[in-house]
Amino acid sequence: MAQPSKPAKSGSLRKRVISGVVLAPLVLLVIYAGPLPTAALVLLAAMAMAGELTDTAGGADRPVAVPIAVAAISLVVIFAVTTTWPAVFVVAAAGGALAGLILRGRAGLVTASAFAYVAIACAAAIWLRQHPDIGGALLIWLLVLVWATDVGAFVAGRALGGWRLAPHLSPNKTWAGLLGGMGGAAVLSAASVAAFPVLGEVPWLTSLPAAAAMGAGLAVVEQGGDLLESAWKRYFHVKDSGVVIPGHGGILDRTDGLLAVILAVAALHLLLGTQA
Repeated sequence: MAQPSKPAKSGSLRKRVISGVVLAPLVLLVIYAGPLPTAALVLLAAMAMAGELTDTAGGADRPVAVPIAVAAISLVVIFAVTTTWPAVFVVAAAGGALAGLILRGRAGLVTASAFAYVAIACAAAIWLRQHPDIGGALLIWLLVLVWATDVGAFVAGRALGGWRLAPHLSPNKTWAGLLGGMGGAAVLSAASVAAFPVLGEVPWLTSLPAAAAMGAGLAVVEQGGDLLESAWKRYFHVKDSGVVIPGHGGILDRTDGLLAVILAVAALHLLLGTQA
């Protein structure tokens, strides 16, 4: 039986806990404050992620790629705020392609794809928050279940160990951790829906069992997004995408699973909408 990896060092874990306790309430307050504060937060995160993507892929050798990617993703956010959606997709594709051409080769192709993925996810977050009735509650619910997934996976993985989920990508992840993350997300998803009755307008959150099932399903998506970023870091032989957040690394290291969940929720919202 494959064994779980060694637990994180206590100093690193302490930094992660402190960072989470400080940042999580601030993020929730910004989202609660309205669409424009949320867009400003997304803009800052998007600029950081674009910089991390291009810098990791060779920005030190071709430094012009970094400002181009940052400028392009800033335009994506601005067009999302102004609901100019055709421009969002055009700039996301063009910005990624231009940065990729500058970086060249397979590294450029990987970066172009990653840039478009991140840019569209950032635009999707702004779109979700713009809903006049449920936008704030929907994003808060989404964040809560992502955090619940991470905490549940961490606790279950350390306590139970066992078979590794994807040893070549992320040796610390186990199947027990995945199940723990699904359980945590299910419980907190249902609790969030109970706390925000307005979420009952969402067809796929009309009951607590439905909310729990959706939380568990999105926990799998979240872990998939985490593994996707792990594959990206493995490709470029880096441990972290950056050093912005103590104990967590870069912004991409903190939002990898969140980006995947945002895209999944946006797709559901686009297809099914609300009852209102």
